Amino acid sequence: EDLRRLVSLAVLCNDAHLQGNGESAVLNGSATEAALLGLAHAARLDIDALRRLRPKVHSAYRTEGRPYMTTVHEAGTVRRLLAVKGSPSHVLELCTQRCIDGAERALSAEERDRILSENAAMAGRGLRVLGFAYRVLGEGESDNGAAPSRLVWTGLVGIADPLRVGAAEVVAQLKRAGVSTAIITGDQGRTAAAIGAKLRLAGDGRLNILEAAELQAMPPEQLASLVGDVH
Repeated sequence: EDLRRLVSLAVLCNDAHLQGNGESAVLNGSATEAALLGLAHAARLDIDALRRLRPKVHSAYRTEGRPYMTTVHEAGTVRRLLAVKGSPSHVLELCTQRCIDGAERALSAEERDRILSENAAMAGRGLRVLGFAYRVLGEGESDNGAAPSRLVWTGLVGIADPLRVGAAEVVAQLKRAGVSTAIITGDQGRTAAAIGAKLRLAGDGRLNILEAAELQAMPPEQLASLVGDVH
């Protein structure tokens, strides 16, 4: 039931849609959101029925400084469901509870550490990792677009985004030609490091990664001295 709840949130907090049935079904939307619907389809979750049961009434997309998406859904005559997906660490910061065996209970410091460790391990395998949470909004309570709070942590989803065949060879050819190659990505630093290592962006040297938070706080002159060494 906990897994079903997680997959359901992945369907609701999602703009992609499935066309057709069975083997001929086609997923339309971003690669990440289509993959989440693929997960739901493989889990035999009725995507259309769930979305009819919980119609979306509001969406707020991830932006700079807000690395998560929120959607609000009808959940009864006086209640609404707030669904959240995005950067695991940021979503986790918004949570005060977690759901286990259908019961909501306080989220302990030890559980937070375990979740962050699992996120790091998944990202270290080159997976794109998303965190999911929710909150049931009572009568008179609304999502006004501000940062959500008092969320219930639901779990992590890891998505494999394999390198294209021959990508590492192309990077090697560019390196031999004297062309430096860098990756700019919205993924976590550990995910980027795993992909960069597979591509051998740094050759036999050390792979240097610059996180967005560091970039925003960095003086222009310091950035100018570093940018040539960042992979």
